[in-house]
Amino acid sequence: MKQKRTRLVLITSALLSAVLLTSCNSQTPEVSPTSTDSCERAVTAGLSAYELWITQGNTGSLQDFFDSLVGEKGEDGYVGADGVNGEPGAPGKPGASAYQLWLDAGNSGTPEDFLNSIAGADGLDGLNGLSAYQLWLSLGNSGTTQDFLDSLVGATGQQGIPGVCTAGDVGPQGPAGPVGPSGSPGPTGATGPQGIQGIQGIQGPIGVSPVLYYGSFYDTTDQANNPVNTVRAMRLNNVTPGVDGVIGDGVSVVNGSRITIAHTGVYNLQFSAQLYNGSGAATVDIWLAKNGQPVAQTNTQEYIPANNRVVAAWNFVVDATAGDYYEFMWYAGSDVNTVINSVGPRTVGSYTIPAIPGLIVTVTQAR
Repeated sequence: MKQKRTRLVLITSALLSAVLLTSCNSQTPEVSPTSTDSCERAVTAGLSAYELWITQGNTGSLQDFFDSLVGEKGEDGYVGADGVNGEPGAPGKPGASAYQLWLDAGNSGTPEDFLNSIAGADGLDGLNGLSAYQLWLSLGNSGTTQDFLDSLVGATGQQGIPGVCTAGDVGPQGPAGPVGPSGSPGPTGATGPQGIQGIQGIQGPIGVSPVLYYGSFYDTTDQANNPVNTVRAMRLNNVTPGVDGVIGDGVSVVNGSRITIAHTGVYNLQFSAQLYNGSGAATVDIWLAKNGQPVAQTNTQEYIPANNRVVAAWNFVVDATAGDYYEFMWYAGSDVNTVINSVGPRTVGSYTIPAIPGLIVTVTQAR
């Protein structure tokens, strides 16, 4: 296969040489794309293969010429053995820069001069464009600049729908006039028939009850006026909620006498004290104290006949702050026989009458 290609090249070269000689001898005129000196070029500079192909009467593009050189596909040859790798060639010398080539061409100057030499000349200024008015005239219109501006104004639009007037803001109310004299009563009209009863409305949800605090405490001892002429607090010895009938939530008894409020609110403080004197008559003062200080206008004086019992019972409504404590205070003067008296239970037949506490205290929150 390689030998066939070699012969084809030789034949083609011989053919081109023959064509060249024939073309020069025949002096064929106006052969495209060669010039009138094609023969001279064939001898001196030489025609290209494409030009020689054209001189032979062929027509077509350069690609057509290339296509005409392709022969029929030959049979596949034997696969040759790989050749021995050759030694790498020596590195070539670096090529000259564009600036160096410019100097080698006989020019002189700096790299800036070189760059300036390859810059193209400035182009010519373009013509001024027409104004909008001139374009308007070029379309066949005529008139002044004002006529041109007037032509740009659009036609008047349709009249809009009239707006709706609304009433203005109401002015301030004037002063009330004097009351006129009452007119005489008119005749009473006849009573109209009773209307039909309306349908009962849907019952609303049950409201949430507020949380109210409370306490109930008592004492089962005898509290004597000893030593005499001493101001003392009434004491309570049953104060634990859930034990022996004692209840309490938010109200407690501290140090045996201090009725302590845990939550701010208005509370009703009630007491019942059974006073007894086993000798002559006596007088007892009872009042309320808050945080260790007497509350003004709360004292009441109770009279006890000789050898008698008297129950002192009343209440105080107080506006308490969380942490306040209250005490019921009493004073029996110099009578050593006056006591707050507790009595145990009694049995009548098969029935047991409950004991009598010397002091009962109840506290309920009002709000």
